[in-house]
Amino acid sequence: MKSRLAAHPVLFGCLFVLQGYAAFQPMGSIQDLFFYLAVVSGAIFILQLVFSICVRQPRKPAILTSACVVFFCFMGEWRLQLGYWAEGTNWLWLARMRWLLPITGTFFFFLCGWVLRTSKPLLTTRRYLDAVSSLLVAVTLVGIFRAPPPPVLRSGESAQVPLSLGSHPPDIYFILTDAYTSPESLKAYWGYDDSAFVNGLTGLGFRVIKNARSNATFTPICLATYLDMKYPPAPPQGWVQPTGVAWCCRIIAQAEAPLRLKASGYDLRLLSIFDVAGKPRYYTFPGLIRPTLGDFLSSRLAVEMLGAERIFESFGDMNLKLFSLLPQIAAERSDKPKFVYAHVMMPHWPYLFDEQGRRVRRGKRPEEGRPEDYLGQLIYENTLITNAVAGILKNSKTPPIIILQGDHGYRSLPGPHKFEEGTTILNALYLPGSQADWLYPGITPVNTFRLIFNHYFGQHYSYLPDIVPTLASPLAVLPDDK
Repeated sequence: MKSRLAAHPVLFGCLFVLQGYAAFQPMGSIQDLFFYLAVVSGAIFILQLVFSICVRQPRKPAILTSACVVFFCFMGEWRLQLGYWAEGTNWLWLARMRWLLPITGTFFFFLCGWVLRTSKPLLTTRRYLDAVSSLLVAVTLVGIFRAPPPPVLRSGESAQVPLSLGSHPPDIYFILTDAYTSPESLKAYWGYDDSAFVNGLTGLGFRVIKNARSNATFTPICLATYLDMKYPPAPPQGWVQPTGVAWCCRIIAQAEAPLRLKASGYDLRLLSIFDVAGKPRYYTFPGLIRPTLGDFLSSRLAVEMLGAERIFESFGDMNLKLFSLLPQIAAERSDKPKFVYAHVMMPHWPYLFDEQGRRVRRGKRPEEGRPEDYLGQLIYENTLITNAVAGILKNSKTPPIIILQGDHGYRSLPGPHKFEEGTTILNALYLPGSQADWLYPGITPVNTFRLIFNHYFGQHYSYLPDIVPTLASPLAVLPDDK
């Protein structure tokens, strides 16, 4: 039995954990590192024992175990790097699991078959795997020890300070309709007149901001900006890297606006893809991981990626459920005011409805969708939004505050206006008792909760510069507390 065991399978497993920790180091703890090293090493040792019982030949069980570890643990990193390489080319399809998995899976099974059939002693292969795995682990450890101290993310100083609510504080609804562009863009790039929807909102009492723009074009950055009421500090690594996403998710989880409302006695009702203010996310969007080392490691596993297509299919039912829940929540009576954050994955891909609300199956990835698919889903969503906000207003005991915003626009527009279109959004606010001068031209979502806290709760937040991303400066980021 001993001759059939080797170090390299466990070393490859440790490499998986160590590389994950190195990438996630700004948010991971040393306790988490040792925990997952122990768990992964133990699981791989057991797997190697199982192969040793089934394959009674020296060195082959260890090589088969290493092949399984490399295939299942490093698939996510291969897919990620391949996606970066193929970005902007016609080869992006290679990074899709429907293609990557069969290609790599075929090679994996061919390799395992060769190992089982060969009559060679494989001593050189074992020595090579031991050397390579040891070297990679050593290099990764050096990188971890040489990394600079991680920055610390803290909630704002006012996050736990209660607001001055008054006798009848309004319920607040933050309805984030993902990727909803501006009416002006719909007219310019789709030739679609959205005025019936806009006029309907205006008739209900909404103030629809003209030519509204976002502060970012990537959902985690947008929500980190909007809910925290300031531009987020840059992560140690790239924004769109998994670590950058986790960085933004941590900011969202401790964002100032929801925490202040919670500290003031508001009942938080979250229908979101993010954890917020101690409340767990309501549903999952693949790739938006919780800021924990365990979630980060599991997101890189091949098994985790296989479930993404099934989750995307479920968004049709989930979106309908969210819109139906909003009027029901408004009808609930409680001594506490409510803060409701609903994050609707519409008109964002996957495009699962046509303009009549009929179910379709197309555009489950941005590169698969067409502008007309996006428009059809948006037109249908207009009906859902109108019915939902009308139901909220009808069922609310006192006039609520309703924030209806896109986080960013449509990011797959063909032609030179692609980036600019990604910065345009729907921004409509229902502000009971508001004055004409509350909203100034060009206001962006970074100042939405500042405006609400100032006018309804007697706060004195200063308005931040309304920075809109450009090709020259694609990230609207200011130092913390500026």
